[in-house]
Amino acid sequence: MRKGVKILGVVVLSMVTLCAAFFCVAYYMNYQYEHTPRVDFEWLSHPRIERILTAWHHPATNDTPAYVEVCYTTGLGLQCYRIEGNRVVNYHHISTIEKLDPSEMQIQTFNQLSAAICAARNVSWPLRWHWISPFVGQFVGDVPKATYDSNDNEDTIFSCIISNMTAQIRQFETDNMGYVSMTVWEFRGSWEAVAYPLDEVPPVFKELHEVFEQCMADPSTREYHTTYIRGYPIPPPENPDRVPVLDAWKIFFDFARRQRDVVQFLPSIGKVLVPITEGVNPFRKFGVPYVPGNSLTINYRNEDNDTVLFLHGDNFVRVQVYSGEKPSE
Repeated sequence: MRKGVKILGVVVLSMVTLCAAFFCVAYYMNYQYEHTPRVDFEWLSHPRIERILTAWHHPATNDTPAYVEVCYTTGLGLQCYRIEGNRVVNYHHISTIEKLDPSEMQIQTFNQLSAAICAARNVSWPLRWHWISPFVGQFVGDVPKATYDSNDNEDTIFSCIISNMTAQIRQFETDNMGYVSMTVWEFRGSWEAVAYPLDEVPPVFKELHEVFEQCMADPSTREYHTTYIRGYPIPPPENPDRVPVLDAWKIFFDFARRQRDVVQFLPSIGKVLVPITEGVNPFRKFGVPYVPGNSLTINYRNEDNDTVLFLHGDNFVRVQVYSGEKPSE
């Protein structure tokens, strides 16, 4: 009898210990999940959300160095900021997701800026460069390599469109005149783009810039972050004449939204600036120091009908680290 009671006691104690261990592990995992810095949800690629990036590239003058003003908007939020060298200043962020409880003033700012961006886009329609992804509805391996490499049919060949756009923008930069560019990622994997020299922009772009400046002057939408990262498509280092891929599609999972893993998902969020919480190192997998001004070149290689990274061949992205600002005392 006593032996049976002892055995039962051991079993009960073991079960209690296992349950306690289970709850401790579950609590720890949930704590880690809740306290892991994550990428803002509205910047994640979504096939039903249109994304528009407008950038004013101001050339250097005798009084000021060159700088870039950027406005990036989706149906769920927007970013406005200024890049000066390797530094991001005056970063503003509005999210229209209900659970984040944006104020009425923030929603009004978002609506005004979105309307001004749409007006600028409509005036420029049809935009100068337009491309529809051949990957829609099929595997990458089923898309002919000529889609990228052929010199025929310049109205539809991706590489020809990108070459044309890149050449014209480089001309603006070479002439040191400054320019405005607008890129629109549409539904179902298509994009369009346009660029104007600063002295030739339509009036509606000047009106858009006025609304942009109002947003940049609003203290309620300003945020302060230690560092930021942003990905830029570049040609292969050994073949600088090859046209880089502009954007990619990707399927997202919860684990992909962590700031520490965001580098591998940059192609899918279309040049978006990602704030990084102090202490997080998104370069940890690559053994490269994560410091402002540093950059990392990554090859997003497509292998055998990859259904996560919809890329063709070798595609290189330069990941740039920007310093941020501290709140003023």
